Amino acid sequence: MSNCFTMFAVLCLTVSLAACASLPSVSQVAPTTVTSTATSVSTPPPTATPIPTTPAPTVTLAPTTPAPTATSAQTAPSAAATASGDRQPPLDIAAQVDALMNKYVAAHLFSGSVHIAHNGTVLISKGYGLADQEQKIPNTPQIRFSIASLTKQFTAMAVLQLQQQGKLQVQDSVCRYVPDCPTAWQGMTIHQLLTHTAGVPDLSDADFQALQPTPNSFEQLIAKTKSKPLDFQPGSKWSYSNAGYMILALIIEGVSGTSYPAFLQKSIFAPLHMNDTGYVQPSDKVALGYDNSFSKAAPFDPVLLYGAAGLFSTTEDLYRWSQALSTTQLVSQKLLDQMFTPFASALPVGSAEEPGGAWYGYGWGITKRLNRRMAIHEGIIRGYHSLVERYLDDKVSIILLSNQNNTELDDIGKALAPIIFNEK
Repeated sequence: MSNCFTMFAVLCLTVSLAACASLPSVSQVAPTTVTSTATSVSTPPPTATPIPTTPAPTVTLAPTTPAPTATSAQTAPSAAATASGDRQPPLDIAAQVDALMNKYVAAHLFSGSVHIAHNGTVLISKGYGLADQEQKIPNTPQIRFSIASLTKQFTAMAVLQLQQQGKLQVQDSVCRYVPDCPTAWQGMTIHQLLTHTAGVPDLSDADFQALQPTPNSFEQLIAKTKSKPLDFQPGSKWSYSNAGYMILALIIEGVSGTSYPAFLQKSIFAPLHMNDTGYVQPSDKVALGYDNSFSKAAPFDPVLLYGAAGLFSTTEDLYRWSQALSTTQLVSQKLLDQMFTPFASALPVGSAEEPGGAWYGYGWGITKRLNRRMAIHEGIIRGYHSLVERYLDDKVSIILLSNQNNTELDDIGKALAPIIFNEK
């Protein structure tokens, strides 16, 4: 069993979803009263709360009490605060990126696919290492990888699409859509599930080991989640929860009247021509997962991971997804803005992992790197490691997919940024 990589304060998924559950939570979150952006609702959308420049004491907030602010507050990244769109990446980065990635490959620290683009122009798209070591099949931009927790951003988009269709609102009570809803969940909202502020505990290794994969494994895991007490009062803290996103998948199925994979296929993958993305893993063009550069990882059942993980994709498909997030093809701009709003503090400003602080929106982490506003998420599961970074104001995307889960992709992302922006 491997531990969570501490990339961006717990945006990860381990071998069986459990390791992230033990990571510390942070008590600073946006106010728990959430409003909708639907046209039929006149109240404004949720807003982010200013985050102090020094770590604040742990405070348990009542559901209706706004999070405290300090006179010397530093707010979460915003487009106005990071006017970096005029700083262009150099045009000759492909050779530099290739040289860097080859060093990682030579050190047995990377095997996978890399895709970097700026403002609609692909700067590099290339595979490294082997997709299948026994058959000597190389990785390419068309090879499919498990993307683990990157799945959460698609779950979040599905929720926003259902809101746009008038079938739910993010401020709705979870119990409105969950059968046999526990009493403790009565004050929990969809917004809190999306932002990891609902208090839903993650499932343990024992919970997964007790299950044999069956057609109703997902329902069994939901029932196990319902039986557990909440970790904290909804809205009072932030703590990464894979189980919370599994509940969102259950809500999507109930509201849409179709299965979670089928809804994603019809509403997201098909319109974006993401033909190599889904839950049913095909037999060809698939990267086998390795625990390190030599040891093949044990297989896993993606049915157990609906909503939180389990999707497979390619760097090329994820680039199509990233491009769509700069348009209104899937949802309105007002709803799209919510996805990248820093609602909940995941790391305080000045933290070792992210000195600029880290926040969570809907399926995305929000931070600053090289003083540039960035949306980021990482995923880790048996044999695979994935990372997507979107520099929102610079229109730069970095997509790294690996079939080697001992790879430190966040370190690679941090090494790539100075090359892309020519800032040594």
